[in-house]
Amino acid sequence: MKINRLSKVTNPYPKQHAENPVDCFPWCKEALDKARLKDKSILLSIEHSPCHWRHVMTYEFFGGEETAKITNKYSINIKATRKEEPDLDKIYQTSQILLNKKSSGWPLTIFLSRVDAL
Repeated sequence: MKINRLSKVTNPYPKQHAENPVDCFPWCKEALDKARLKDKSILLSIEHSPCHWRHVMTYEFFGGEETAKITNKYSINIKATRKEEPDLDKIYQTSQILLNKKSSGWPLTIFLSRVDAL
């Protein structure tokens, strides 16, 4: 079983994904640089610890082999938490609300296509 970069984070919620087949980074310069270098989009998932759907995403999305084949090939996958990255959460929650004209919640999973703008 491959262990991904989330095995090194201190927050227990993203660390739960350390053995998932979807290769995830924490929010960090290395992930952003890799996305720029490889010209890939970022699949960003922002979690909030008490959210029930976080558990569903852990098993049904990040734990799926077929999902991993696609996301690992075409994107740089990043897991973030509302608690540790509140500014990041605020930016993307607000963006989602403005784009979709409705409220949002967690986990918020979005694609970032303009990595050069970050």
